Amino acid sequence: MPTRPSAPRAPTRSAVLTVTARGVTLDVTVVRRRMRRIYLRVLPPDGRVVVSAPLRASDRAVRAAVLADLAWILRNRDRIREEERRDALTRPPLARGVAGETWWVLGRPVPLEVRTVPGRARAALTPDALLLRAPVDADEARRLAAIERWQRRHLRAAAAPLVSTWSERLAVDPRFLGIRRMRTHWGTCEPQERRIWLALELVTRPPEGLEYVVVHELVHLIEPSHGPRFVRLMDHHVPEWRRIRAELDAGTVSRAYAPVGVAADNDSAAVDTGPVGRAAVQLSLGVDEGSAA
Repeated sequence: MPTRPSAPRAPTRSAVLTVTARGVTLDVTVVRRRMRRIYLRVLPPDGRVVVSAPLRASDRAVRAAVLADLAWILRNRDRIREEERRDALTRPPLARGVAGETWWVLGRPVPLEVRTVPGRARAALTPDALLLRAPVDADEARRLAAIERWQRRHLRAAAAPLVSTWSERLAVDPRFLGIRRMRTHWGTCEPQERRIWLALELVTRPPEGLEYVVVHELVHLIEPSHGPRFVRLMDHHVPEWRRIRAELDAGTVSRAYAPVGVAADNDSAAVDTGPVGRAAVQLSLGVDEGSAA
């Protein structure tokens, strides 16, 4: 089949334009090419601003476009940087699932102990360590996957009683409690479905942080927004919630922080509990006890 000759590539010119406004200085990469409009992009991992502009667009026109959308640029730059920060916390380059590492469990540092045993890799918490049992040929991905499976069970077991207690206090009836990786949130709520999701990273944080997130998401079953009613409810039930939230966002765990390991599989896990009450707590604790050995 005959092919059409490709059109010659349009010439491009690149430059860096410094834009200062509202106390903020941005180094904007400007790429000029054959086009009709000016397009702005904010790129990961550091929130770099790139403007694609027509060949004849002046620096003044580009600067005006940046200033017109400055609030949008800064908002998305901050979001991207926060996502990258959270990714760095949940994807530590040094976590390999080997003996001697320190892992954080609900706010306290725990050494990792590794024993060679046949069969599937499994992790469990002992009084002295986080114990990983794995076959001799288990690679890094399998070791980290075993630790993450344990983290999910442990976080669910810690969260289920809190969900039960606070559901009764708030007179709400969640139907689903799940755990998954999140890049920018500690938890989410789907009020219409009565679903509660918790961020896997909470397994590293102190218990008061976990309890705050549980209450926060359950309150959304009463008030879906973050408006005045939501704030009043949080002030009443968790008076220190602003401090706890600030410590969570700052990555503070007992004056230090070591991130959670990440496995290559099992990206989310959930338990559809029916009404989250006594039976749900027993189910979650039973899963944890029966699978951790």
